[in-house]
Parts: sequence; structure tokens; C-alpha cells
Amino acid sequence: GIQACEDGSDEGHPICNKMFSISCDRRYKHDEELPVPFSWMLDGVEDCLLGEDESFEWPTCKFRKTEHRQAHIANSQCTNVFLCHQDSLQFVELYQLCDGIEDCGEEASVCQAQNLFERNLFLTKFIAYGDSKSFQYCVPGLGSIERQSESCVNEMFYSPDHPVFGAVSSFLMTLPNTSFTCEYTFGEVYVVLSCIGRCKYASCPLDSRELGSVRRESCNRIKGNTVFTLGKRQFLTTVVRTDKVYSSMLFLCKNRNCVTYDKLCDLANDCGDNSDELSCINHFKCETTAALVDHTRKCNGVIDCIDFSDECNSECGKEIISGAFLKVLAWLIGGVSVVLNAVALRNGLSKLGKGNIKGKFNVTAKIMINLGDMITGLYLLAIAAVDNIVFGENYCQNQFEWLTSKYCASFGVMMAFGSSLSLLSMTYLSLFRARTLAGSRLIATDRMSWIYTFGFSLIIVVSLAFAVMPILPALENYFVNGIFYGKSIRIFIGNVNKEDHLSVLKAYYGNIARRELSWGEIERLSNLMFTDDYGQLERKKIHFYGNEGVCLFKYFVKSDDPQKLFVWLNISVNFFCFLMISICYISINSNARKSRSKVTGMTAMQQDANARRNLKTQNSSLDRLQRNVSLIILTDFVCWIPFLIVCACHTSEVLDASFLYSYSSVLILPINSVFNPLIYDEMVSKMRETWKTFVSHVLRSNARDSHLEPNACNVNIALENLSAPIPKASNSEN
Repeated sequence: GIQACEDGSDEGHPICNKMFSISCDRRYKHDEELPVPFSWMLDGVEDCLLGEDESFEWPTCKFRKTEHRQAHIANSQCTNVFLCHQDSLQFVELYQLCDGIEDCGEEASVCQAQNLFERNLFLTKFIAYGDSKSFQYCVPGLGSIERQSESCVNEMFYSPDHPVFGAVSSFLMTLPNTSFTCEYTFGEVYVVLSCIGRCKYASCPLDSRELGSVRRESCNRIKGNTVFTLGKRQFLTTVVRTDKVYSSMLFLCKNRNCVTYDKLCDLANDCGDNSDELSCINHFKCETTAALVDHTRKCNGVIDCIDFSDECNSECGKEIISGAFLKVLAWLIGGVSVVLNAVALRNGLSKLGKGNIKGKFNVTAKIMINLGDMITGLYLLAIAAVDNIVFGENYCQNQFEWLTSKYCASFGVMMAFGSSLSLLSMTYLSLFRARTLAGSRLIATDRMSWIYTFGFSLIIVVSLAFAVMPILPALENYFVNGIFYGKSIRIFIGNVNKEDHLSVLKAYYGNIARRELSWGEIERLSNLMFTDDYGQLERKKIHFYGNEGVCLFKYFVKSDDPQKLFVWLNISVNFFCFLMISICYISINSNARKSRSKVTGMTAMQQDANARRNLKTQNSSLDRLQRNVSLIILTDFVCWIPFLIVCACHTSEVLDASFLYSYSSVLILPINSVFNPLIYDEMVSKMRETWKTFVSHVLRSNARDSHLEPNACNVNIALENLSAPIPKASNSEN
């Protein structure tokens, strides 16, 4: 911390970058205690006056056959590390893993398996063409002769220390005669384009060299065979051997390390102090770490920063329910559904056990439909509450805490059970009504009661089985979507599925004979890649319902998804139910039309008022039946058919329907839970009757208040259409 050399080289040395947190009196006495460099500890030389740097009382972290020297006071500061497979004595600190600098044999291959080092070579390196360098676009060939001659030019590039005796300090390059968006170029390509003024909004990184030219004594560390030569005919400079020639294309870091141009602006901290990346505009810097992400990976739906900042920021934040419209709709549909179905349940429970066997069946079926729909409404209210009250704008950073939670799984089971219970009950009711109207001979009452009870019990069991099966521990190898490792291991970020695990494990262990691994085997193999002595490695399984924040059944699957068969079995059952409901109610509608035609034929033969009144009642009942049947078919069609088409298109990869999860959970699937109580419980007819009674009362009150004495007959005629009570539904409708 005290500069002794005039040029400050005693403080700019790499060993000064990592210091102990404890100070001591140096053997070379200073007026105050000074911190000890990390590399001086237990190196066999007593640098402290009392020999503290060689004392075995310094805290250490141990694993395997090696001793991890720790620059902290207590063992509680020890952290787990990545273990090098080929060399059992080597390790990499987790914060250094996948930082672009290879510390052991497997690090680069493991990180590349997760595409953390993936680069387009066209945007990173030039193509050698004779004694010059060229863009691929400008390399002569049968397919590019014409365009090359029109749009490519030759230009010289000079390093800042040009000329350098005996070394390459300039080269001729061929490139398109245009400006570039250098946000998507890296390494030498970025350096050259920005330094010749071809990059939009980018400055030359070589201009940021605060220490000036690369002199003989400048570079503390550089890879490769180096020699000294004369630069600018004024001073000795360092050159490095590359591609059978010596090159002066070196960048001097702030900490006096040197790197070649291909290491500049390549999203890796090659200097050690990140000075090779500071002036570059081709990256997004993760907020809480030094990791750099190229712009193509920002807001692309895939988490690359270990702190999630590339996907959770002001430009592309993520919420459980996106958009104010859907948020309001969730509360509205969920609330209306719960209220309407609660009223319908109360009405149904008051009638339960009354009437004949057909009446009891109708009431029981309606109760189950209302129960399933109310559960759907409760699910929607719960998701809306979690979205608005629990997480809000903080959901993106905490999304995996939610997706791996038991609450998300519970809400998913709730929605799946409620929708299945309602749909299967509607199907059962439609089959019963169609059979009754068809005039089929009824089974004996006691046997009929047993069959119907068994049918309702089977519906409950099947609905519950479909909902609970995906979260059973015995079936997790089939239904688990991935594993979340927390925010400490960069090679495992976000939702890591089996395919991602397998690519990393192959890169670490070498070729793995088996193509498929169980989750238990994956956990065992991945555990061996790290130490787990200090309890900081987090592992949580992402269940079937944790596919999205709304915790919905995983309806949208790709053709290679292992859960495809189960998902499409469920979708097929839903489609079959819709088909049966439609067929049954079309049959009911047809029978209603035939009955109406018979009633119309009888009207001509009846002359007295009582007969006409009875016929009017029957016609009204048949009209209402036809209207309800049409509404049932229409609402089911609007809800399910477009949704099934989207599911099929997603599986066949015609479109990516993942963005529709919020719409499906808020609008498409729950909307029937609002319509069903209005249709099946005849709430519309009851509300209409109440409204007509209210209007009739208002008209009569106004007449009395104006002291009119209208003819009673005329008043009745004027109010006939409003005040006349709606006849009760016939047995054919119930």
C-alpha cells in the first residue's frame, strides 16, 4: 500500500491484487502494520516479523488431498469449489468459474457445453488471405466476385507502437466499405474496426492505455515466447511470437499485464483487472458480478448472468401475470366465478336428496360442476394474490423460489383437479340428459342409484389422479422439469433440464455411454463435480407445474418433450369430453325442435284460452332449452377448440405458444367457470325474472304516484311481457 518505486511497479504487481484481511509487522520495518499478499502465506519465507505468515494457525479450508488456503479469519468463510476432474489436486473458485479464463482442463469444455463461451468466429477473427487479413464476405470466390469488386476495399491497420523492428506492427486488410455495429463483434475484429473508425458509437480500446506504450519493463505477465526489440525507433518494447512471426499487437493492462488483441473485448477478464473490457461496448455487465454477456443474450429468455440481471431489468422484467389488463381480468374472473358458483352450490345443496332419481342426478351433477368451477376461481384468485401482493415486480429475481415451492405445486393441482372435475361432470350430465330424452328404458331405481354414485365417484378419482400424478415422488424421473442450483454455480444457471445436465457431464467426465440418465444418477454425478462441505450449494427440483409462474398444467410441449404422452393424453380426454358434450346437446336440441313442431301443429286445433296458455308455456320452456343448449356448445367450442389447435401447433413447432400461458390461465380456461353456473343453474332466467318483476313494480308505482286510474286490463296488457313469470323448466330440460 506504500509506493516505493518511482513508477509504482511495486504496487502494480499481480500478487498485490489479492491480500489477506489480517496485517502484520513486516521484516522490512515500516511505521505501521501492512497486509500480507495471499501468495506469501506458507511459502517457506517468513515475511512477517513474528512469522505469522508461516504459522499453521492460519485458517484453512480442506478437501480431498489438497489444502485450500483461505484469506479469512474463520472457517465459516470457506466456500465450496469446482473440482478439476483430470487433476484431483486442482480446483476453481465458484466465482471464477466460466470467467473466460481456463484454470483447469475441464473448465472451458464444461462452460462451452452450456454455451457460455459460444462465439461466432466470423465476428471474432479475420481470415488470412495471402499477406493480408480479410472478412469472409470479401474473400474471392465464385459466389462473391461480383459483390467483392463493388463493395470491398483495402485498408492498412497500424498498432500504436508502429514501426517495431523485426516484428509485425501493421497489416493490410480487406473489408466492406461501410460502417459496422460493433456491439456484435469481438476480439481482434472489434479492435481493428473500432480503431480505424468503422464502428458506430465505439472508441478504440487501444486509446485507453493509461500507461502508454508497451515498453520492455511494462509487461509483468504475458503468455507466449517474448523478446525485446525497438519500437518507434525510440525505446525497447516487448513482442510476442504468434503464427511463426513476432507481433507487437499487445495491449497493456492497468495492472501492467499484457494481452494480445484477440483477448481484447472478448467478454473475458484476461487482464485480471477487467481493463481489457472496460472501454468496449459489445457487452452487458451483470450487476453484482464481473461477468460480461454479449448483447444478443440480453433479454432473450435465457438466464446467463448468475444474478439474473440480463433477464431481470427495466427492459425485460418478468411477472407471474404480465400486463395490467390480465391482472385486472384475473381478479374479476376469479371473483365472479367464486361468487356465482357459491350461489349455485347453495341452491344445489338445498335441493340435494329431494325428488326422484333423475332429479337427484341432475342436482348432484350440477353441484360437482359448480364445485370444480369454484376451485378454478379460487386458483385464479390465489395466483392473482401471489402476483400482486407477494412478489409483484420482484418476481423475476425470485422466480425459481416460487416455481420450486410446494405452493406452486398445490395451485397447479387445484387448477387441474377443478377443470377436470367440471368437464367430466358436464360430460356425464350431457350423456344422462341425452339418454333420458331419447326415451331409453330406465334401469330399476335402486340399481340406477348405485350406478350413478359409482360414476360420480369415478369422476372424482380420475380428476384427482390426473392432478396429483405429476407431483408424486415415485414418478419424479418422468415429471421433474429440471433442477435449480441457486445463484452460486455459473455452469448451472436457472432451470437446468436433463439435456443441459448431460452435455455438461459429458464435457466433465468424457463420453458417457448411456443416452438417458435418471435424475438420481444426474444428482450423484453433478455432486462429484463440487465440494459440498459448507452447505452453500442449493438444489431444488422444478416440478411439472413449475413450468411457468402461473403454475398451470403443462399444456404446451414440444415434440421431443418426455412428458408429451401424458400431456396429450390429458388433452385428448378433454377433446373427447367436448365432442361428447356437443353430440349429446345437438341431439337434445334436435329433440326439442321436434317437440316444438308438434306443439305448433296442435295450436291450430286449440281455441280456448287455457289451451293456448299451456302451449305458450311449453314453447317458452323449449325455447329456453334450445337457448341453453346453444350456449353450452358455443362456450365449450370457444374455450377448447382454439386452445387445442394452439397446443397442436406448439407440439409440431409451427409456433411457440409459451407466451400464452398467462392468457390460458387467466382467460381461456377459467372463462367457462363463469358461464357454467349461469347456464346450468338457470341464473340468467332467474335474474331476468327478477328484473322484470322489479320493472313491473316501478311502473305500477309511477302510475299510482301520478294519480292516474288506468284501465286495469290495459295495464296488465302493457306489463304482460315484463311481469309474466317464467315457467319452470320441464323434465326434459332438467
